[in-house]
Amino acid sequence: MVGEDRSRSGRAGDREFLTLRDAETPLTRNVLLPDSDIDAHIEFSYLRSLAYLIGILLVLTDIPRTGLSIDLKRLYAATAPSTVMYYGPYEYPVAHLVRDGDTVVNGSCDGSPIDALEVWSYKFDTLSIPPRAMAKHLGLASFPRCLLYEHRCATSTLPLDTVFHMLDELVTTLRATRFGDDASTRPFRVLTHSNWIDRLHHRIVSLVSRYQDHRMHTFHYFTVPRRRTAAMQICAARRSGTHERPPICSHPNAWRCADPFDADSARTVQIWDHVQRRVDDLRDRYPALRLDLLLTTTQIWATRSKPMTLPNAYFLSDNVEMTTVIRGQRCAPSGACETVMIDEYRYERATLETNVDDWRLVTSALRAASQVYIWLRVVLLCWGCYRARSAESRLRRRPLRVKLLAAVKTFFRVPSHVVIYTNWLAVSGYALAHFIDSSVVHLVSDAFWSTLNGFVAFNLTEYITFASVQMRNVWLVAVFWKAVIVLHSAVWLHPGTQWRPQLGVFSVRSIFLSTVSFLTVFSFYPSRQFRDTNVVLIEELPRVTPRDASQVFRHAQTTSEFGFRLDMKTTLIATALLATQALIVQGALRLLTRRQSRFATCRSFYVPLSAGVLWPASMLHVFWFLPIARSKTSLLSSLRRSNSIRHSWRHVVASTVAPPSPPKPGHPVCRVCSQPVSLLHWRRTQGCWRHEPIFDLDCRTREVWSMVRLVNIGLMSDPIVLAQLYLVGRPIGLSVITPRQMTSRVAAAKPLATLSESQSQRSEDGRDEVVPARSSSSVTMTRRETFIILLPIGRDGSLAIASRQRVGSVCSATVPWHALVNCG
Repeated sequence: MVGEDRSRSGRAGDREFLTLRDAETPLTRNVLLPDSDIDAHIEFSYLRSLAYLIGILLVLTDIPRTGLSIDLKRLYAATAPSTVMYYGPYEYPVAHLVRDGDTVVNGSCDGSPIDALEVWSYKFDTLSIPPRAMAKHLGLASFPRCLLYEHRCATSTLPLDTVFHMLDELVTTLRATRFGDDASTRPFRVLTHSNWIDRLHHRIVSLVSRYQDHRMHTFHYFTVPRRRTAAMQICAARRSGTHERPPICSHPNAWRCADPFDADSARTVQIWDHVQRRVDDLRDRYPALRLDLLLTTTQIWATRSKPMTLPNAYFLSDNVEMTTVIRGQRCAPSGACETVMIDEYRYERATLETNVDDWRLVTSALRAASQVYIWLRVVLLCWGCYRARSAESRLRRRPLRVKLLAAVKTFFRVPSHVVIYTNWLAVSGYALAHFIDSSVVHLVSDAFWSTLNGFVAFNLTEYITFASVQMRNVWLVAVFWKAVIVLHSAVWLHPGTQWRPQLGVFSVRSIFLSTVSFLTVFSFYPSRQFRDTNVVLIEELPRVTPRDASQVFRHAQTTSEFGFRLDMKTTLIATALLATQALIVQGALRLLTRRQSRFATCRSFYVPLSAGVLWPASMLHVFWFLPIARSKTSLLSSLRRSNSIRHSWRHVVASTVAPPSPPKPGHPVCRVCSQPVSLLHWRRTQGCWRHEPIFDLDCRTREVWSMVRLVNIGLMSDPIVLAQLYLVGRPIGLSVITPRQMTSRVAAAKPLATLSESQSQRSEDGRDEVVPARSSSSVTMTRRETFIILLPIGRDGSLAIASRQRVGSVCSATVPWHALVNCG
């Protein structure tokens, strides 16, 4: 690094120094490198390391696994340059019902006999909305009330004769009331608003809000000619205007179906020819009957919500559903007719028009830049761990494999979420890319769970792929909660004051972010128990349609939830579920153990003084658990040493359920220090500003210096921070400290003693003197030595601790890496 040739290191006794040239004076300074030992004082966990490794591998392979952008044409068949068919097309028979006598109805479906029909097809399926809407609007008595959501259906099936009379009355009433005059060729249109409760996220919020679809239903009635040579001509030009014909006749995306009577052939026909061939077949099978056809077409146009300030892809989902009810009647010479045959057939498909391909360059660039940044972040962290550890005095002369092992263990002491979520640039790049194409991503994920007759064609491989793409919303979740933490700290924790490391950092736990994002994947899960398609509003439209039909149909569009709106909805749902569960569990633990814990957030006082100066303090807004090695026996180590299941169980109970031990007489209780670390308890606060010398430089222990060194290795190795330190340069102060080292037999182990100014003196020539400190039991000798250390300089030119004495400064670009990570 820059500065290696301008400095030299040396040792004096047990201390190590680095010689640096003062930037303010022509003098050179011997800078103390505080004694630290990451291996001894920061616990290493193989279980945590495995979790960190999995997290790192997932984010490193994000682009190779999910791609730079969504490619719709690879997933679906293209019907136009910017349009794909993402659902269907499907065509399938529902029932062929024939009356035998006055009451007996025989049924078949695709040639197989049936004795009942599913309630699903006439109550929950979206193609049942038009007949149910007409049953409500026209007061059709043959429709069971349970199908109209007035009460639950007693069984899951419907008798054949019930369905027969339902469809017969529907055709008869529409013919008599809407197609009996001279305008019989004009279609009958209605607009419906119907509930759409189908997915898990719909069900969860249904008590508060019910999502509704706007559907345009068009009814056409045809009388089938008796002569075989006469075609019905569904899309005949004789009908006045394109809006008088069924919508499929003028739809811009052609709809082709398999030949209905040659399934083994690859030949396809237009959908109106498919209907015509089926009508011709029934006319041949029932030559004595008079046939008529009720053709119902439903269209759902769904588009994104109103344009937002940030860019996002446009999409228009066009869902077309069509039902044909062919009725055969036996008519007497007197003109009285009796229905003896009904055939129901359904068609459905959905196309998507979007400009997501126009955004591909932008989204690919954002994701590629963020991915490269993460790769560089990991590489520089590996470099930083090796350079810092290999330069330590205890490892400097050791073999390469020992240095590499120490570097690897240091790397896995830095959590993967610290590498992933700390930098605003990478997280914001991923989040913005997801924001742009999230509406299309959600539609694709939703289409994966789409059902045909209530059944999902589940494919595990496709599900994993779609779930991986869907979990990109974790970047939006991270940005959202990082912004919440920033506002919370500025408005609630430290209003009107400038933040400093001594105030600690309020952080959100990474497991909370990951769990929230993971739960949103299941938001698209469908269930028959969720489905609710009740019609809540019916509006009859004019029979005569103006030339500019968009003026009439504009209010028929549905505002889709897909995109940022759905991300926020599912995030809040998952957050509420987690918060409820956490409150219940932690409330129970509070009652049982009188201990408090916090799952979502935590406050940490393990904050180096370099925070907010050499690197942004927001990098710690995602919680970094620092397991400082203590003399206390940990739960896992106790379990490993136990030689019986009974002994292990006692340790678990003692750690999770047992109340805290009462304080000894004369010893005050610190609520921060007394918080346990156990299987069921999460610390609310990390570090104790009262009893740990975190910010008292004269009393800092090796444990604290080890923590400072590890945190700086993890955060200073960020590419942007590293560039600012060594390419731009930051001023680093040279500050004087006076470590207090006890030499008595009672307190010689740790430099934690404190002396008043009256107990220390300095000679006129600046040398330290040994001054006796009085004690009731023994005499303690305290050596007062003065050293220079590196300390960050703030934007206002003052040291991170304003009360410290400053003797000079250096540029960060001239300080070797292994020394710079001690700054703070």
